[in-house]
Amino acid sequence: MFPNDVILVDDDGAVVIPQKLLAEVSTLAAEQERMEEWIMTQVNNGATLPGLYPPNAENKARYEAWAKQR
Repeated sequence: MFPNDVILVDDDGAVVIPQKLLAEVSTLAAEQERMEEWIMTQVNNGATLPGLYPPNAENKARYEAWAKQR
């Protein structure tokens, strides 16, 4: 760990993010959260998890279409 590194802690654990990677990691993490939100909506509406997580090509296309509309 170095000065200005960021420590993020949640119920799943902790991670140290180097300052120089913070913007990239933040962007990727926000996208992952959006995808997981969509996946959970699909599961709550009766879809099965295989093919949703990780998304197969069909579900990835469906997710991308959904994300563009947001």
